[in-house]
Amino acid sequence: MTQELSTIIHGVLVFAAFAVFLQWLMKRWQLSQIFDKIPGPKAYPIIGTMYSFIGKQRHEIFYLLDERTRAYPDIHRVWTGMTPEIRISKAEYVEQVIGSSKHIEKATMYRFLHDWLGNGLLTSKGERWHQHRKLITPTFHFHILEGFCDVFAENSQELVEYLAPHADTGTPVNIYPFIAKAALDIICETAMGVKVNAQSEGEENDYVKAVCELSRLFLERMVRPWMHLDAVWHRSRFAGRYKNALETVHTYSREVIRDRKAALGTEQTKSDTDDGETFGARKRMAFLDLLLQENQQHNIMTDEDVREEVDTFMFEVSETFHPASVDATLGKIIYKVKYVI
Repeated sequence: MTQELSTIIHGVLVFAAFAVFLQWLMKRWQLSQIFDKIPGPKAYPIIGTMYSFIGKQRHEIFYLLDERTRAYPDIHRVWTGMTPEIRISKAEYVEQVIGSSKHIEKATMYRFLHDWLGNGLLTSKGERWHQHRKLITPTFHFHILEGFCDVFAENSQELVEYLAPHADTGTPVNIYPFIAKAALDIICETAMGVKVNAQSEGEENDYVKAVCELSRLFLERMVRPWMHLDAVWHRSRFAGRYKNALETVHTYSREVIRDRKAALGTEQTKSDTDDGETFGARKRMAFLDLLLQENQQHNIMTDEDVREEVDTFMFEVSETFHPASVDATLGKIIYKVKYVI
């Protein structure tokens, strides 16, 4: 009787698992029927359209993406593994997307950034997104940038000094790493009010090294469809590196926030006796200082919320000056992934 009952239970479990899988498969098929109405390259199960990157060098990937955009002008779809993506290149379509304050939920793969960025403006949605956006918007003003012109000039001068030895060699030099480090110095000083000396120390700085590591690991996960599952990713060989880099970045951000809050309190006390000095100081207030100041008035964010917004700002801006390093890393990763596929 016990053996018969065990057989029945196993049969029910197998049937239930098969039913769940079949339901998932049907949903995926329905999804593909919708997305495949949009023109795009042929997709295959599991790997989607990523097969086109296999064996390609980084410059070949660039030309491939360019050719794809020309072959499917305005809009086309791709499948990153089993995740569909819509790529748009027509200005009117882009305007509709970025100008919307209603459809703000991001693509599925943005959840890969959740451990790093939490519910910052890039990854949040709904009422939280609207509240934080309203709070953050005043911190982006041309007058603020004008106050940091000397920071731009100082770091640009340092950039020129590092490039000078290569000027008269007659040998081509890749300037992107130099520009990336200079930009990181500028961003850290304007965003958090701290100097990380990326140009002089490079990845010897723990924070700089950790940010670069997280960016690389994000790409490692993005191009491996099987790593999209949290259960697989957190048990992978990358998990330890990812956890250590996260701890470094978050610890640094929290320390900076604590120090800037203390400094802001001191400066506020001083401003009560000297409005002229306060006006001059405010021109040099970093994004973090302004965010803390706005939050003092509205009391919407916790310190952890502020940390998430600062990390989000650092991620978003750093991604704009890392195209070369990202392209190189992506090419190497895809080259390794082809053997697994």
